[in-house]
Amino acid sequence: MKTILLVEDEDVLRELLRELLEFKGYSVLEACNGQEAMQVSEAHEGKVDLLLTDVVMPKMSGNDLAEAMRKFHPGLKIIFMSGYTGDSSFSVLEALDGGNVDFLQKPFRMKMLEEKVLEMLKDSV
Repeated sequence: MKTILLVEDEDVLRELLRELLEFKGYSVLEACNGQEAMQVSEAHEGKVDLLLTDVVMPKMSGNDLAEAMRKFHPGLKIIFMSGYTGDSSFSVLEALDGGNVDFLQKPFRMKMLEEKVLEMLKDSV
């Protein structure tokens, strides 16, 4: 079973995404911000296959979280989500590398999320 670390500061959206991903058969760890995500990741004994994170959050941005997570999880797959079209989203797009990073513009359809997650994890062992 693949494990996804879901990081979203909007409680209702995080719960909805968690339920969808669990329904699709993924194990989901969740956090409301980057700092909590780091704690959850450190406490988790297994592998984190995918980081699904909002870009703009209090305490730690999605960009900073992804950089920190990659130090402990080399090759980590990442999907950034954002409803903003400002500089932060575009800096994320510049960071896209080698098929290990993707981006979802909010609002998005759940089917689009399912497809991106499946695509990102298809070659994951």
